[in-house]
Amino acid sequence: MRKLGKITIALALTSILAAATGTAASAANGTGLRSGATALIPRIQPPPPPPPTSGPKSRIEPNRAAFDACEKGQGRLWTPYYADRFHSCFLIHTGFDVVIKKNGVNVVVGNWTLQWIASGAADNSDQVMTFKVKSTLWKVTGVPPGPTWQWSVGLACLSYFSNSTCSNNHAGGYTMTVATWSVPHTLTFVFDTAKSAGGGGGDHSAADGLNYHAMSQWQMFPGNISSKSWSNATYFRCDKATYINSGSGGCIFYQVMATWNISLSSKAGPVAKHIKLAQTNPGTKTYPPAPGGKKVVIPGFKSTGVPLTRLFPSYDMTLYRKNRATAIKACIAKWGPNYANGGKECDEYPMAATFQGASTADGNPLWYSVQVLSGTANGSAGSFWLAFLNKNRILSGDPFWVAVVS
Repeated sequence: MRKLGKITIALALTSILAAATGTAASAANGTGLRSGATALIPRIQPPPPPPPTSGPKSRIEPNRAAFDACEKGQGRLWTPYYADRFHSCFLIHTGFDVVIKKNGVNVVVGNWTLQWIASGAADNSDQVMTFKVKSTLWKVTGVPPGPTWQWSVGLACLSYFSNSTCSNNHAGGYTMTVATWSVPHTLTFVFDTAKSAGGGGGDHSAADGLNYHAMSQWQMFPGNISSKSWSNATYFRCDKATYINSGSGGCIFYQVMATWNISLSSKAGPVAKHIKLAQTNPGTKTYPPAPGGKKVVIPGFKSTGVPLTRLFPSYDMTLYRKNRATAIKACIAKWGPNYANGGKECDEYPMAATFQGASTADGNPLWYSVQVLSGTANGSAGSFWLAFLNKNRILSGDPFWVAVVS
């Protein structure tokens, strides 16, 4: 505490929740204190809850423009922005109110605020997540704090479920005086999840060794761990899947939805044209026709709201084979048993290696399409798709979109 005449000045941590809504942190008298003393009880924001591991709540569209603005210190607070599945930005204002007790009432007379720009970078070949923080003094209003007062701030790697562990190269954060914090800093936090046992999660196989975590900023006064206050979370996931990038393991911001862009002008052009037809004329100009003339939807396009979900064949070979058999039966019915003459193949959409493949289509309203195309075009499309899956670390059970581009 610091004396200003007969007024006692004390610090109260600003609640992360209060800061986000623009309201002041509350303070109250403690019990058993002598007359004239002040005890401040900050409103504490608890650690973030467990992350969603699957389902509609998991889906976030990447926004490169918002991500770039965030890295410049612009945009909304407490909202993660993503350039893709490997890069995030989180803008944080954190600080405290300067409070005096005057005539028995706690009065906020000043505020001290830092801005943290936390940029996250996931690794597609190692189970490591790195957050680089640019810390700057954002604003001081009213009565300033004492320059020698110490304050601790850090980023935590929170682990969820018994199979997840995470080491943090700066688990204790940074403890500095207000004067030191006032100077711009660049801080780096490295989260290593390689020792996680891993397991299933949502729609995923336990064989992939998934582990779920959150990055959350915390703040407190040194030695007062019980009053640690937390920010909202940026969730991420690491895995040990053997069929992605030679089984090296990796981490992603898994809630971000990736889109496979297949080009009409590429070697896979005929496949792209087939997919375009499925997108624009499902069940009318595609084969097989919609059952009973129903209005059907072929999934995978953003306009349908129904993404495709990757199926790794080895995890459910029965479904994969059913999907493929249904598609081939349709090709034979339309083009005859010799449809493969001349190097042709039965191309299907959605792909057999998805949970929305041909055998799952019931026409109420989900449907599928087949077309006989050259094996060369089909092979090129398969290579492009596999590269997309590896580049974006799409595991079996992960949703994704498909888009046809020029």
